[in-house]
Amino acid sequence: MYPNFHLTIFPSVRLLLLILLPSFILSNDFNPYTSAPALTLSLPTKTSVLLLTLDQPHPSTSPTSTPTTRTLAYASSIVHLTGSTNDVIELHSVLSSLPTDVSPAVLSRLVSRVLYERRFFPYGCHIVVGGWENGEGKVWNYDGIGSMEEVSSVVIGGGGAELDSIPLCPPPESPPPLKYAYRRPPSPNTKLDITDEEGQGILKDKVGGVKGNLKDVGVGGKGWMYRVTEGGVERRRNAPIHSHKSIDRPRIVVTATSGFGSHTTTVEYGLNEHFKGGDKANGEASGEASGEASSSGLPSRLSSGLLLELPSPKKDPNQRAQDLLLHFLPSSYPHSVSPSYPHYATLQFASTLFSSCSGVLSMQSLLYAVGLGAGSIPMAAALNWVIKDGLGQLGGVLFASYLGTSQAFDSNPKKWRFVSSLSMDASTLMEVCSPLLPGYFLLIASVANVGKNIAYLSASASRAALHSSLSLQGNLADVTAKAGSQTILASMLGTGVGCLVSPFIGTDWVNVAMGFSVCSAGHLGACWWSLKGVALRTINKERGGIIVETFLTEGVVPSPDKVARLEPFTPFSPKPLGWLKVGCDLPTMTSSLGDLKGMMEVTSGEDWIVKAADDGRVNIAYMKGVEGKDIVRSMLHGFLVKDMLEKGGGTGGGEGGVDSVIRESLEVLKVKEKPFLEGLEENGWDLSTDTVNIECRRAIRLEVHS
Repeated sequence: MYPNFHLTIFPSVRLLLLILLPSFILSNDFNPYTSAPALTLSLPTKTSVLLLTLDQPHPSTSPTSTPTTRTLAYASSIVHLTGSTNDVIELHSVLSSLPTDVSPAVLSRLVSRVLYERRFFPYGCHIVVGGWENGEGKVWNYDGIGSMEEVSSVVIGGGGAELDSIPLCPPPESPPPLKYAYRRPPSPNTKLDITDEEGQGILKDKVGGVKGNLKDVGVGGKGWMYRVTEGGVERRRNAPIHSHKSIDRPRIVVTATSGFGSHTTTVEYGLNEHFKGGDKANGEASGEASGEASSSGLPSRLSSGLLLELPSPKKDPNQRAQDLLLHFLPSSYPHSVSPSYPHYATLQFASTLFSSCSGVLSMQSLLYAVGLGAGSIPMAAALNWVIKDGLGQLGGVLFASYLGTSQAFDSNPKKWRFVSSLSMDASTLMEVCSPLLPGYFLLIASVANVGKNIAYLSASASRAALHSSLSLQGNLADVTAKAGSQTILASMLGTGVGCLVSPFIGTDWVNVAMGFSVCSAGHLGACWWSLKGVALRTINKERGGIIVETFLTEGVVPSPDKVARLEPFTPFSPKPLGWLKVGCDLPTMTSSLGDLKGMMEVTSGEDWIVKAADDGRVNIAYMKGVEGKDIVRSMLHGFLVKDMLEKGGGTGGGEGGVDSVIRESLEVLKVKEKPFLEGLEENGWDLSTDTVNIECRRAIRLEVHS
């Protein structure tokens, strides 16, 4: 018989585990006898646990006649908690140096000795060994100073979370072989034995009692991921739960702690038909540790839990490539980022690669130009290089200071990200052309460097707003850091490609210009396409105009994805809503105190005033304290005013007629604003005062004292 032990471990401990257990090698064998004590694991957030569970046959079964020489190990996911992502690996290994099967006590001493000799004192990482010993389920805990000690329970963290051993009912006398242990997981399109509705129903029974600080509960490393919310259980992961009645698995009971242990809930998986009839004992065992009731309400074919399909121990090249790719993706990808992230990141990577490749060609041209211009005086060439860098940095600082006063980066990050790419390519083109005018090297290189610094500042400032819209779990820093890693990798690859093709292009200016044209087209095309797919949830003038116009024509508020497809963001796009000016100052609205009082009376009760002309031009000014929701409402009001003016609404002409139109449109606004605001909230638009930015430049507020 091959006893087994399970390992659940963070990726950061992967290398350490391979060092600690050097005698492990890969194996495809599996023990058909898989009965083991049930372990109830209750973890607070941000806790690292290495769980080794030695699965030995129950003492009631007959011992093997000959000693075995291998002990098989495999890993599976135990639990995923919000804020502490267990990116668990499946590790299939064999301990080949032992002459016979070992008991949990022997394994504990072995691990203890290895850890002590390695001087490994894992503060904050709990190492637990559990299994059958003399007919009882027992637990050993590594105390962090060099030894494994037998304990009745393990307290993890300050929330009173415990890891208890709970003996199960004896296994059958002749357990069947584990037929499906190493089958690859079915594709998401495979028909499942457990339907999504059944899975959600099971989890609702199990996690329905969790209140307050709700957690993410994962059902197995390859199972559906569910998030517990006040409204129920939502599926979070596109990987199937698979059920096979003939699989005999150990029973592992996972308890997710809410807060500091005041509420717990249990999710079980790993049981099969052979535990039928023992549900009462199992329910009592799990209830004793976690306070949960018996699971008698589950579908009968599932017994007391969900069965987990393990992947093959042999990783194919595609899996290895995916593991490498994870180092360049945000933690908990894809759940921690918006659906548009893969599209954006992939095309930005391609855009950076093309830009770096063209940078090699421009640098070659610059070096050639500075050599021609400086003649035989190296000091002059070096001085020119330093001066052009200094002038370029100064120009970039002035540009950022100018645009910072208008919040342009925050209100329209897609536009300025594309402007950054245009500025970079224009500057690179100037550098490519520098050998044609070597006598003007300093002027050309300085202007080009100003453009490059403008590009760097525009890109970094606009990326912050873009990454904020792509991050879903407050992980802006992580998304930004991984974007930096992706940029570095793309730059390295682009530089390498540029160095490879440079000898073939040579120094002929026509060839260099043609090579630059290809790289520039790829750079700008990939950048434009990547930005087109980013759905921003903040409202600026362009997006606000699309939202209001769609609402008035179609009767529905468009989603951020639809607006992203319609939104113009290139500097060559026609200026939208030229007839509407918002956030105007007082001189633009009126120069008369009487007119100001009249405007305030027309829009009495609102935080804005409106000035309109017969030709459809509308100006809006805001009072101090106006909120983001009211700014968006005022934009809807402006559209209604323009529409009524074009249709000849109102009574009379001149100022009296315009005032009548403004009053009538305000009444229409009060009818339409409720479905309009509800549609904005349902589609996830951000109406907070700090993010709504539809104004011309600086935010101007009027304060009127009576």
